[in-house]
Amino acid sequence: MEPVRERFPISVGDCREREFAATCVQCGVAIPDKVDQPVIQINCGALLMDNAERSSGGPSDMLDGFLDLWFHQGRPHAASSLVLAEHVPGGQVQLYLCSTRCLSRFFGDIVTEFERRIATAMNEAQPNPQSDPR
Repeated sequence: MEPVRERFPISVGDCREREFAATCVQCGVAIPDKVDQPVIQINCGALLMDNAERSSGGPSDMLDGFLDLWFHQGRPHAASSLVLAEHVPGGQVQLYLCSTRCLSRFFGDIVTEFERRIATAMNEAQPNPQSDPR
């Protein structure tokens, strides 16, 4: 299995493309474009609304989607982030998974990588006793 830190951000295709091919973000298997095939989707994004009633809308060239996790601590100051998807054309992030097993592994990998980044940030935020001028 490839190191988690090399997996993020995830390459997300343009959902507005007719020839868009979905693949599982965990295992990479192609997901058939058939109604009778099970698929899991994680969706995040924005819709550019077409009217004042806000009753219809959709993806737009004016939108650029993203999905991030952020950690912040005030004292000592520490911050870290994990960009899951960025610069997604149309503003709609759609992540596909082929099974609940891949879903569980995907979220586990996200948590593992995020914890690693938080630990690094917290370690860097701690005062260094060797830098004390006394």
